Amino acid sequence: QPVAILSGSMSPTFNRGDAVVIRKLTTGEKGQLKKKDIIHYTSGSKYVAHRIVDMTNDENGNKLFITKGDHNNANDVDPVSYDQVIGKVTFSIPYIGYPAVWLSGLIS
Repeated sequence: QPVAILSGSMSPTFNRGDAVVIRKLTTGEKGQLKKKDIIHYTSGSKYVAHRIVDMTNDENGNKLFITKGDHNNANDVDPVSYDQVIGKVTFSIPYIGYPAVWLSGLIS
């Protein structure tokens, strides 16, 4: 599934206006994710593609992913649960997502 990148938080790995291709993951495949993988997930009403920088567990022992945009100075505030993970970024295509960036700017 191709997804347009709307922000620069993952620069220089991929930039605003690039498109990334996401491979949807099963629950079992989510268990095989590791540090340095780039995941696509939901955060509230937003979709985010950030890198896993660490893993932890919640109070019930469920695995959580600590994520961070490559261009950001700090880790994301909220850890990511299995339920939030949609898939894993497999590769990017430069510039092809610019129409979506443009449309997003018109809608916001």
